[in-house]
Amino acid sequence: MIINESDLKGTDYKISKIFNKQIYSFSELLNDMASNEYSRLENYYKDKFEFINFKDEEVIVENSNKDKFIVFGKNSNGFFAVNKNKEVWLIPFHYSDIQEPLFINSSLHQFRCCYCLLLSVLFYALGKDIDKENAQLKLARNFEEDILKIDSDYLIGIDKNSIPCKTINLDNNIFNFKEAKKLEEFFKADDKQKTITNNGIDHPYIFNGKIGKLEIKNIKSGIKISVETNNPAVVIYTANYLQDIGFKKHSAICFETQEVPNLYRDKNINVYPTFIDENTNYEKYTKFIFENIN
Repeated sequence: MIINESDLKGTDYKISKIFNKQIYSFSELLNDMASNEYSRLENYYKDKFEFINFKDEEVIVENSNKDKFIVFGKNSNGFFAVNKNKEVWLIPFHYSDIQEPLFINSSLHQFRCCYCLLLSVLFYALGKDIDKENAQLKLARNFEEDILKIDSDYLIGIDKNSIPCKTINLDNNIFNFKEAKKLEEFFKADDKQKTITNNGIDHPYIFNGKIGKLEIKNIKSGIKISVETNNPAVVIYTANYLQDIGFKKHSAICFETQEVPNLYRDKNINVYPTFIDENTNYEKYTKFIFENIN
C-alpha cells in the first residue's frame, strides 16, 4: 500500500478503507491509462516522491472529524490526498516540519501537470551535466535569470484568499512584463499583491489580443518557450510554496491559459465569463513552442 498505519502514527488520521486488487486485460489496461491521472505520475525517489498507478491502489483515510481523503502518493513530508472537493492536499507526517495540512492544487489533473513539468525540468538539467548534488539549487538560481515577456496591459488582483477581485493597470507596475525583463527584477521589487502570494506571482494576466502570446527564455541555457492561445487569460504561478515539499522556493514557473477564475467580469476591458449549454461545443487551444536560441 502507498501508506500504512505506521505512517499515520502520531497524526489525526486512520485508514478507513482499502480496495481489492483488480486484474486487467490488456485492452482494459490501455483504456485505463488513457483516462487515469495516476498512471502518468512518475516516482522520484531522490526526494521520496512515490505514487500509485491504479485506482484500486487508493487508500481512504479519515480524521477525527470524519473527513475522508483519497491517498494517492507521498513524499518525505507527508502524503498527497484528494478531499471531497477534489482538491489535492499534502497531509504531514507527525515528524514533518509542516504542522498543518497544506493546499497543493485545485484538482488531481492540475497537480499532475505541474508535477510532470517540474520533473521534466529537473531531468533536462541532470542530462545537461549539471552537478546532480546541486541541480535544484542551480535551477532556482538560473530561473531568476529567465527573461519573461507577456502581451498584457492588465492583471487581475487577488484578495488574501487568492480570489480574483480587481483589475490592475500594469503601467509602472512590477508585474508588467510587456517589455521583456528578467524575473529577478520582479523578485527584488515590493508590491502588496506580491506579498499576498508569498512574494511571487499567482495571478491572471489578460491578453491584449484575441490570440494571446507570451515567451520566456534563458540566455545561458539557450532554452526559449513561446506560448500562444485563444484563451483570454493566463494564470502565471512562480512556485511560491515549493519549499514546503522539499524543493527551493521560486524554482519553477507555470503558465495556465484559461478564462479568468471566479467568473470575473470587467466591462471596461471586455472581460466576461463564458457560459455554454450542454449542447454547445467549447473549444480552446494552447500551443507551446520550444526553441534553442543559442
